[in-house]
Amino acid sequence: MGNSGSRTELQHQLRRLLEQQGTAIKSSTAQQFLDIINTASPWFLSGGGLNIPDWDQVKRDLQKQLHKQGPDAFPIETFWLWRLVNDALWSEKVRIKAELGAARGVWQEVQEEETRRSLSNGPLSDRPSPLPPEKDWEDRGGPIPDSEEESEDEEGILRQEIKDLRRRIKELETVENAAPPVVPSTPPLQPPAYAAWEGHIPAPEEAVEGMGPTEGVRFCPLVMPVMEVPDPDNPGQVIRQHQALPFKEVKAMKEAVCSYGPQEPFTLTVFESFAALDLTPSDWQQLCRAVLMGGDYLLWKGEYYEECLCIAWHNANAGQAHRNLDMLQGTGAYNTLQAQIAYDPGVYAQIASAASRAWKALPNKAAGEHLSKVLQGPSEPFADFVDSLIQLAGKIFGDVNTDMPVIQQLAY
Repeated sequence: MGNSGSRTELQHQLRRLLEQQGTAIKSSTAQQFLDIINTASPWFLSGGGLNIPDWDQVKRDLQKQLHKQGPDAFPIETFWLWRLVNDALWSEKVRIKAELGAARGVWQEVQEEETRRSLSNGPLSDRPSPLPPEKDWEDRGGPIPDSEEESEDEEGILRQEIKDLRRRIKELETVENAAPPVVPSTPPLQPPAYAAWEGHIPAPEEAVEGMGPTEGVRFCPLVMPVMEVPDPDNPGQVIRQHQALPFKEVKAMKEAVCSYGPQEPFTLTVFESFAALDLTPSDWQQLCRAVLMGGDYLLWKGEYYEECLCIAWHNANAGQAHRNLDMLQGTGAYNTLQAQIAYDPGVYAQIASAASRAWKALPNKAAGEHLSKVLQGPSEPFADFVDSLIQLAGKIFGDVNTDMPVIQQLAY
């Protein structure tokens, strides 16, 4: 993102904002976090804002980059910092609101600086989408020109960009209207590089004894720990491999559980980073056994069994009886690692869903209060009373949206 004065001040404001929430970070960490956001969401620097909708879109952009590039796309603490800023956006504390207002002011300066740079020095492809010359300069979010000469220069740039865009549109229309390529009537001599997925999962015996490059393997963007790599013995084909979870990430998850509890937003953010990966049933069980205290792990294991049983029942009704309880749990005929890495990619998504639901069903021991005991004070505004209910429900249930009917009943 560069090291201009405005961007340095933005890093400073980010550190002050997090310090108000009890988290201190280094300047290098703040700069790295802003650089990652600028890479994943380049629109955010020039046209975004420090508000909840735009910040939620930044999270979705980060998740897309994580799926495309794998777990090494950015440090794991990126989602932690995102969550802390998100908590600040939702916070009602006066000090946090004051720091957030200062950060927004610096953010506007950075946007104006970026707009000036794009219009004066940036290449055509890096500039924001042009607007007609007759639009107000305030609508563009940029500075008002200081003289008529600057206005004429900017107007000339915009007109040139409009001409270039019209020319590119005509070229695209010409390509689109061109005759489609002729498809040969005879079948190709060489088979396709990757076998098409037929919706069939190989039996465990097939996976163990001799899973060929086209048996039960589909070329898809699987990410660690289950990965698809080129087959060195068969060029153009792929094989599946398993890579263990990094110790540093498991340790970070363990520290989050011990410091904050399994249901705190900070811990749930770390857990979501694992849910975005393709973990086998054995991976989930080893991870939860390592990070949860004795009783909590047994509770998670029981909830995980119930969730897998429910998913297996729905699979059977949908005509996918082969996605049974043993496959989802990694038991019986699917208790080996070689069998579990041969699953359909859709099965990993179902396993992650079951593991996430089981985790969110764990009791929140840190929440010692009950919603029914929260009463509105004689002079307390109704909005503050409802906010207290929502914050406590977030600590107890984790996902407030699913329990909103209960909150509404208590509030009214």
